Amino acid sequence: MNRVDIKHALEFWEEILTIDGFDDAILGINSNTGVVYYSKEKIIDILISEGMSQIDAIEHADFNIFNNYVGKNTPVFLEDFFITQIDNTTNERKNDNQ
Repeated sequence: MNRVDIKHALEFWEEILTIDGFDDAILGINSNTGVVYYSKEKIIDILISEGMSQIDAIEHADFNIFNNYVGKNTPVFLEDFFITQIDNTTNERKNDNQ
């Protein structure tokens, strides 16, 4: 998986709001605004990998992460069941959740 280089991104935007410990869940950054886009599924997976049960991770993420507003650059949290990848060896699309 490609990671977003936040230090490099700060050269283009004055303020980027990120969530500590969840860089692996970043899908991208809006090129016009600098708003960071996160995968909800990957955030939940990270919480589970840190020892939470699936139910606890979902509840924690819903209450403490997904529904917080911290200003105009509040991160956006996307459902990733529509995200696809191109397999470079076959040029076929595959669902990222498979």
